[in-house]
Amino acid sequence: MAENQQLFVRGGSKQGVKHIRLNLNNQDAYAFQSFTIPAYAKSYYVGLVSDGCSGQPAFSHSEVGAHLMTLYAYRRIQELICAGVPVEQIPTVLYPSITEFILDIMTKVMPPNIVWKYPVKVEDRENWSGQSRF
Repeated sequence: MAENQQLFVRGGSKQGVKHIRLNLNNQDAYAFQSFTIPAYAKSYYVGLVSDGCSGQPAFSHSEVGAHLMTLYAYRRIQELICAGVPVEQIPTVLYPSITEFILDIMTKVMPPNIVWKYPVKVEDRENWSGQSRF
């Protein structure tokens, strides 16, 4: 972008009708930020969307994970650019990084030896481990 050009970005997320009816949070997240790397004399504009999944609405809180993913991805994008990874290769490098981040959080929050069952019977999930539920 030329120095005299301006970039206008808008974002939003709409809570689904079912979520409103069940009084559930919107499960999605987005982030857009820009940053400059003085050593490269370049500015970068990043837009990210994370689509949470409701799973079992009474027990799911995937909006937390969706927001963590956008922030973590934004951080990693900056690190990757500073490490010299070409912009067009960032999605390929970012995917396993995010997967590792999710697995790390899961292991820290819900280690495999912890029992965390649903408080009520949830069809097809009676034998899930605490990590699977997480």
